[in-house]
Amino acid sequence: MIRTIITGAFCLGLSTSATWAGACGAPDTWHTLTPEDQTSFKAALNLGANTPTVGAPFDVELQVCSTGSKSLDRLSVDATMPAHKHGMNYQPQLSRTGEGQYKATGFLFHMPGHWKITVSVYSDGAPSHLSMDINVP
Repeated sequence: MIRTIITGAFCLGLSTSATWAGACGAPDTWHTLTPEDQTSFKAALNLGANTPTVGAPFDVELQVCSTGSKSLDRLSVDATMPAHKHGMNYQPQLSRTGEGQYKATGFLFHMPGHWKITVSVYSDGAPSHLSMDINVP
């Protein structure tokens, strides 16, 4: 069972009796996120048709699924500049759009350079992190 937990504007809790198993089924044009640790979850992200640029708001579509029997308790999304050790100046709003599908609106990169988008999936109180790197011109 998936429990509902909301931890702020940037996190999303789910309330459903369904469990997820198997592949996410994201289109081939989406980016598969790389696990940063051992996880029973997979995630794919769609940035849309254009590469994000400095100062231009953009939205992200996301699919998350379990590869085992673990259930998702909570989900969060963030973007940081690892070299500068800071994140964005804005907090996107995360909403559920379907079974295992989400949309984060209001991303905005305020500087050019290397950014890292991270999806944190919480199950039984423990986080798993999946990420992708993006270079912003």
